[in-house]
Amino acid sequence: MIMLNWWHSLRKKYQVSLIVAVLSIFGSTWFYIDEIHIGDKISNNYEYNQEELINLANELAQKYRELDAETIKELERTVIALSQQDAGKYDVDEALNLLSQGRTEEAEKIFELVALEARRKGQKANQKEAAALRHIGTLAYLDSTKKALEAYKRSTELEPNNVIGWNQLGHLYIRTGELDKADDTFRTVLRLAGANREYQAIAYGNLGLVYQTRGDLDKAVAFYENVLSISQELGNKENMAKVYGNLGIVYEIRDDLDRAVSFYEKSLAINQELGRKEGVADQYGNLGIVYRIRGDLEMATGFHEKSLVINQELGRKEGMANQYGNLGLVYQIRGDLSKAVAFHEKALAINHELTRKEGMADQYGNLGLVYQTRGELDKAISFYEKSLAINKTLSRKEGMANLYGNLGLVYQIRGDLDSAVKYWEQSLALFTEMGAARKIEQTEFQLDNIR
Repeated sequence: MIMLNWWHSLRKKYQVSLIVAVLSIFGSTWFYIDEIHIGDKISNNYEYNQEELINLANELAQKYRELDAETIKELERTVIALSQQDAGKYDVDEALNLLSQGRTEEAEKIFELVALEARRKGQKANQKEAAALRHIGTLAYLDSTKKALEAYKRSTELEPNNVIGWNQLGHLYIRTGELDKADDTFRTVLRLAGANREYQAIAYGNLGLVYQTRGDLDKAVAFYENVLSISQELGNKENMAKVYGNLGIVYEIRDDLDRAVSFYEKSLAINQELGRKEGVADQYGNLGIVYRIRGDLEMATGFHEKSLVINQELGRKEGMANQYGNLGLVYQIRGDLSKAVAFHEKALAINHELTRKEGMADQYGNLGLVYQTRGELDKAISFYEKSLAINKTLSRKEGMANLYGNLGLVYQIRGDLDSAVKYWEQSLALFTEMGAARKIEQTEFQLDNIR
C-alpha cells in the first residue's frame, strides 16, 4: 500500500529549470500507441521519482478495479505528465496525493487549466491543448464515459491528425454503442496511418471489432486477417494473440467450434508465452463457452473459474462481469436457478457500473431465460424486451436473433403461435445473414414443427 506521506519518497529538491518531455499516450482495447510531445520550458520545485509515479498509476488502476494492462500504461503516462507540470502555477503535490487516494479531480483540474492557458494563446497552442485534453480523457475514462468522450472529441478537433485521439474516441463510441460513429472514427485512423503498418493494424483490428459487434462476420474476418498478416510481418506476437482470439469468437458464432477452439488455443499459447495474464483469462473464458455449448459443464466451469480468478487478481471488472455471466449460464443448464440468478445479477451490476450496454443486454437476456425456465413468462418477456431494445441500439445481429428466438419460444408456450412464427422468422433471417449454421437449423426445425 502507498503510505499517507508517500510523496516524500517521490521527489527530491532541486533548483534548476528543466525542459521536460511530456508524454501523451492513449491506447485502445486492442493496441496502444506511444506519442511524445516536448513541453514548454518550465520551472518546477521538485523532481519526482519515475518508478514511484508508475507505482502510483498502478495503485490508481487497482482502486478502480477495471483496467487492463494497456490502460494502465496510459495512466502511467498521464501521471508522469502531471508530475512535469509547473509547480509554481499548479499544486502538483496535492493532485498526486489525491490520486493516491483514488481521487482524480485535482489532476483533471490541472490539465483543464493547462488546456485553458493554451486556448488563450490561440491556434498556435492547439497541440498543447489537445494533449492536455487527452490526459483529461485518460482520467475521466475511469469513471465518466461522457467526460472522456467530450475531451477526446475536442482533442481531435484541435489536432485532427493525431491518431491517438481518434483511436481512443472510436473505443469510447463502441462503449456507448454508437457503432456508425466508431466505424467512421477508425476509418479516420486508417487514413492517418498512411504507410505505417503498425497503425494500419490498429485500425483494421478496431474495424473488425465494430463489424463483429454488428454481426457482419465476413467483413470482421477480412479485417482480422489483415491484422494477422501485418502482425506476422512485424513479428508482433501480442497482436497475433488478440487476433486469434477474435477469430475464435467469429467461428464460434458461426458454430464452427473445432475451428474456434483451434484459434483460442493458439491465442492462449502465445499469451502464456508472453506472460499476458489478461489474455490468458480471456481465452480460458472463451474455451469455457465452447465446452458449455458442447455440454461438458465440468470443463466449462473449470475454465470460467480460472478466468474469473485471474480477472479478480488483475482488477478487470469487465472480465469479471463476463465470467459471472458465463457461470450463470452453466448453472442454468444444471438447473440451479438460484445460483444462476445470483451470478447474472452480479454481472448485470458490474455492467451497469461500467455503463457497458453490450454486457447489460446479455444479462437481461440471461435473466429472461431463467424466468422462462421458472414459468414466469411475463418476467421473461420483460427481460427479453429490455435486452432486445439495447441490442437494436447496438446493431448486434447475433443478440437480436437470439432474443427473437427466445420470444418465439415464450409465445409458443403461451399458445400464441402467430406471434411465435413472426419472431422465429425474424430470428431466422438474421442467423441466415450471419451464416450461423447450427442456429439456422434449430430455428428452421421450430418453424417446421409449428406450421
